[in-house]
Amino acid sequence: MIDFKLKRIGTVKSGRKEACLYPEDQDLKIDRELALDQYVEMEVSEIVVEEEYADCLDGIEEFSHVIVLFLTQFTDEGARRIKKVHPGGFKEFPTKGIFSTRSPARPNPIGLTVVELLERRGNVLILRGLDAIDETKVLDIKPFISFIDTPESPKDPKWILDLFDYINREMGRFVKEG
Repeated sequence: MIDFKLKRIGTVKSGRKEACLYPEDQDLKIDRELALDQYVEMEVSEIVVEEEYADCLDGIEEFSHVIVLFLTQFTDEGARRIKKVHPGGFKEFPTKGIFSTRSPARPNPIGLTVVELLERRGNVLILRGLDAIDETKVLDIKPFISFIDTPESPKDPKWILDLFDYINREMGRFVKEG
């Protein structure tokens, strides 16, 4: 095993105060009411970049989207041993391997989200669509470059499309069609 250190480069500020997915019986369960409440709060959030890295943001405002890597430090440690889950905690869908999902319950506590960059105010980025809890530690921010980060002819399995249709209906979410 290789030991290494990661430095926090910023902190999330958002209305999401707690996780809506939690471990239960070697699976994940979703608190649907909390998820719906927090979805509204997820719309706009901020990343406050540490002052020592403020200059690293120069030019970022020219991009419409950024990739945010962050720690899922609020995920229960017991959840890190789970290998298969119902996607999104919805028991209506068959279990899948954790690496086939975007679940925060992973062996390593690393999250990744592509978000819309609305504005930069000095060392603060205003974002739409960040699925991180308030006070989450941010590891890195990268520009989303469409011709590099969008593969040609991507394929999604039917179950993931069904899952997002289900979420749209059941949770009142509106996911951009791509």
